[in-house]
Amino acid sequence: MANQAKIPVITLDRQATKGDVVSHIASDNVLGGKIAGDYIAKKAGEGAKVIELQGIAGTSAARERGEGFQQAVAAHKFNVLASQPADFDPY
Repeated sequence: MANQAKIPVITLDRQATKGDVVSHIASDNVLGGKIAGDYIAKKAGEGAKVIELQGIAGTSAARERGEGFQQAVAAHKFNVLASQPADFDPY
């Protein structure tokens, strides 16, 4: 609708799934996921048994962070015991 009304669209931290976006401002979630995995390797060691708690399933941030974390899993030969969305729920 915004594109049809010639309203410029800017996204913050989440990518749009359709339409034209003139600017996207976000952190590098793939790199963030890899950094998290590298930190786990530093603290727990190569081949550590880990459980992956993801963000909200299906969001670009969760997918991208998961991609980076999987890079670290492969690099550090982690044994992933379980992986599930946590939906950022503190309870």
